[in-house]
Amino acid sequence: LLQIDENIAPILLNIGMHSSNSEFVFISGTNAYKENALYFSITNIGETIKECISNAFKITKYDSINAINWAAVKGNTTRKDEESGGLGIPLLIDFALEHEGYVEIVSDDGYWYKSHKKTVEEKLYKPFPGTCISFKIKKIFLNILN
Repeated sequence: LLQIDENIAPILLNIGMHSSNSEFVFISGTNAYKENALYFSITNIGETIKECISNAFKITKYDSINAINWAAVKGNTTRKDEESGGLGIPLLIDFALEHEGYVEIVSDDGYWYKSHKKTVEEKLYKPFPGTCISFKIKKIFLNILN
């Protein structure tokens, strides 16, 4: 369970930093016994990833998919000055892939999915007013939950 906490905590901390209203933050998860997997979703209604980058750097060259790709690179951060950052999404991706899972991100009109088998990037027909990060991990190391 410590592994889950260590890999999800940076994402949870970022929600507070990037959500314009903490009343619109939603976290859910389920233990899928038959699949031997855990599913989680973390959603905020607030700034999208693209808006966070634009606000931090005063640039508008990123579309939503490029913004998600930028956020998926270890070390990229919108934090100012000496604050450490840029670990949340990359840590989660590494953790999910290490445990036979995937990560799926919807932010504004960008859809991004990564598993060991494929990466999908698509522009959505209508934008989502925030960011939703969903992921799956196999419970190969979590026998205590069954």
